[in-house]
Amino acid sequence: MNEATIPTQGYLMGVSSSSNCGYCRCGFDNGMSMLFLLSDGTFLVYDGGQGASDAHHLFGMMRRLSKQYALEKISVSAWIITHYHRDHRGFLEYFLESYKERVEIREFWYHSIGRGDVEATMQAHCPQTPIRHLEMGERVRLADVEIEVLCTPEALLAFAPNAMNEDDNNASLVTRLFVGGKSILISGDAARAAWEFLVQTHGEHLKSDVFQVPHHGVPNGGSIEAYRLVDADTLLFNCGERLFHAATHEDAQYISLPGYHHAFFCPPTYELVHDFRGNIILAGLFDGCNPRATRFL
Repeated sequence: MNEATIPTQGYLMGVSSSSNCGYCRCGFDNGMSMLFLLSDGTFLVYDGGQGASDAHHLFGMMRRLSKQYALEKISVSAWIITHYHRDHRGFLEYFLESYKERVEIREFWYHSIGRGDVEATMQAHCPQTPIRHLEMGERVRLADVEIEVLCTPEALLAFAPNAMNEDDNNASLVTRLFVGGKSILISGDAARAAWEFLVQTHGEHLKSDVFQVPHHGVPNGGSIEAYRLVDADTLLFNCGERLFHAATHEDAQYISLPGYHHAFFCPPTYELVHDFRGNIILAGLFDGCNPRATRFL
């Protein structure tokens, strides 16, 4: 396949509910799975969801795109795990057990702070695949995509030593992709301390065209100042319609999760979505029992 004939493209993958997820009892589809097909015919993957169904859905999309563009094999240039929470990495063992012989993974990208079970899973199933620890400020090129590292847990702890104790979502890697004249800010679940660091460190440099809204739009996932600096034209939400509605409507009736109340959600998200005139793309779009993949790039 000639490199020039493949358009680089990005998909926000629908994520299914899991019996191990606190949201499942209320039917919220919550997690993170992002797939990019690059111009050289390889894939770039962010996270992958909660469990086995997400692993199979992700592989199915890789296979469909590989057949569509007549790729000789399914090859992942880099697989980035933003942090260790189950709704982002719970799929990993299922995927590697099922598909490690059918998918070439050239590198895993992670970080050196967090629970060791993520790296243990990688090493147990793919012992020959290197695990790359990204550094703050690093820029990496894959085909026609440049990836910029905006925040790592290591850099954040130097700025705010108690950040992980305050909220372990602060362990999220924050990166930005540049491709085809567009910038895509991917924040995982970055919490309050991480956003304070991002604002102070990068300021107006945070401006991006596409923004993956942190932590599915729920608590501590950003700030008014940060969102104004990002000033994106397209918002990506890693959740389904029910959670999105509850997270972005101050007057929403929120009765599905026993033990939680409306203050559970993040007031800055109301401000972000209120009067927003750009595109909003949700991950949890389902066709019957089958999660969809929504193209945003």
